[in-house]
Amino acid sequence: MAKQWNDIKGNAKWALLGGVWWVVAWLSNHLVREIPNAPRWAAIIVPLLLSALAFVWLARRATATGPQRPTLAGGQSLTKPPFDVEKYAASAYDSPLAKEVESNVRQAMEARYPQAREREAFLLRFIGLGVVSSVYDITWAYIFRSQVLLLERLNRESLPLDQARVFYDKAVREHPREYANYSFDQGLGFLRGQVLIIQQGTMVGITVRGKDFLKHMVHSGRAAQDRRL
Repeated sequence: MAKQWNDIKGNAKWALLGGVWWVVAWLSNHLVREIPNAPRWAAIIVPLLLSALAFVWLARRATATGPQRPTLAGGQSLTKPPFDVEKYAASAYDSPLAKEVESNVRQAMEARYPQAREREAFLLRFIGLGVVSSVYDITWAYIFRSQVLLLERLNRESLPLDQARVFYDKAVREHPREYANYSFDQGLGFLRGQVLIIQQGTMVGITVRGKDFLKHMVHSGRAAQDRRL
């Protein structure tokens, strides 16, 4: 069990760290609309800096914290306590374009949110939504239909391994060539790596993050039938 949990922790950490960089594209689309008369590069540099801060934050905390004993349908946080922002800013590249970007962002925020506390709350929520959305978008890009169907079943009840394997076996019959080099254990490993399921002995259950991923699917208008495999 300890080895399995370490695998979950390690895979989830790097999946999350990689996912943070996808926040850039998500934030850029919004900043283009939020910043009046801002040049195109402004909508790229600002979210890039924000995602870099989040990336360093997660990397530092991921190596500093130890594993916790898992439970079926347990909760998983995508972030940890904050890191030294000033230290990071001091070592980051000080672009001559940064001042103009800062000015544009400040004007946009002050126009809509006159109170400093309101601006801070908006930006923190903006980053939080972007991180979660980007991580789930990456998961969706690589997940198979059989795995989504398994998650949907686990959302109703935990299953023994032999019943969980039914979804994989059906996919193998329908797509034998594509699944020829992809085992049931590999499929479960992907779901564990994304912290969507957790296994205790011969039982498999969905995590809080797995339930949240299914909600994100529904919100995004996605369904298992959208995945070919």
